[in-house]
Amino acid sequence: MEANERQTGQRFLFWGFVAAVLVLGALIVAPFVTALTLAGVMAVLLAPWRDRLLAKGKSLTVASLVPVLLATALVFTPLVTAFGVAGAQAFGYVQSLSDDPTQTDTTPVLDRIAADVDQTLAPAFKQVGAKDFTVQAWLAENKPTLLKTVRGPVLDGVGKFLNGILQIVVAVMTAFFALRDGKNLVGPVCEIVPLPPEQTKEILARMAQTIRSVFVGVVAVAFVQGALAGIAYAVAGVHGWLLWTLATCFFAMVPLLGPPIVYVPVALLLAAQGRVGPAVGVLLWGFIVVSNIDNVLRPLMIGAQTKLHPMAIFFSLVGGVLFLGPSGLMAGPIVLTLLIGLSEVVRGVKSNQAEPVESPA
Repeated sequence: MEANERQTGQRFLFWGFVAAVLVLGALIVAPFVTALTLAGVMAVLLAPWRDRLLAKGKSLTVASLVPVLLATALVFTPLVTAFGVAGAQAFGYVQSLSDDPTQTDTTPVLDRIAADVDQTLAPAFKQVGAKDFTVQAWLAENKPTLLKTVRGPVLDGVGKFLNGILQIVVAVMTAFFALRDGKNLVGPVCEIVPLPPEQTKEILARMAQTIRSVFVGVVAVAFVQGALAGIAYAVAGVHGWLLWTLATCFFAMVPLLGPPIVYVPVALLLAAQGRVGPAVGVLLWGFIVVSNIDNVLRPLMIGAQTKLHPMAIFFSLVGGVLFLGPSGLMAGPIVLTLLIGLSEVVRGVKSNQAEPVESPA
């Protein structure tokens, strides 16, 4: 009896220690969830390029390093530069909204827009009995609060930008080692997961296919839409056009929202400034080209590669972003694919258990 109690106590202490180590490990890794997710996505997307270099006789180290360096030079460096410039534009735009005595124009942008709105809507205000109401007066009363509200996220974005650079650096290094040594991890993963090795490898392959499909069919298409919208913003002379371009890229990734949630307010802002021609041009370019190019590109890129329902993609993308931030764009669909794979495994087990056992003759 005492021996059994001793063994039970030892088991309890052992599993308690294991749980404590797992929790501690999760807390240590938690700040790098974005970097690890990005590294996994990079490894999956760059694996075909690594295999091509291996087929040409390159060493595993070189074949893994070259795609990572190319991705850093062609994707991450321009992306970080674009976000830096967009952040500077955002800060300058916020400054232009305030009464800055160093500005050559003594009438701030926000006041000019308010004056145009008052002039346009004055008849409507009179009809509803609000003839004494003006947007300029309301703005003068609430401007300090508004500017404080706007400046907060802009300044907070500086810290997130620096953290994003750190995450990218960690992701690039991790992606290299994942490409070089990742195949050595498949065996241990299959041993740990309580499933047959064939099913585990099938789920991993499906997750890799989901990453490729979502990246090509969602992220790549969204950047094409954002780039096309950015051309219109730049031609129309939109102040801070790069910032609006990146915003269009982001919302283009979200189903049911899309680019109109950005280019329509941009057009209204241009119209409020009295620039009706550019405003109409942005709207026409947005509705005809930007909002329809995905209907051409997405079926070609993602239609034959994934069986996920559009609403499933919507909830996985939006839920992933709300829970994990930008890395959720990939983590959400990956988790969804993992859940679908596990559900199929459970259904298979139940169907096998439900099959009648033939009695021996």
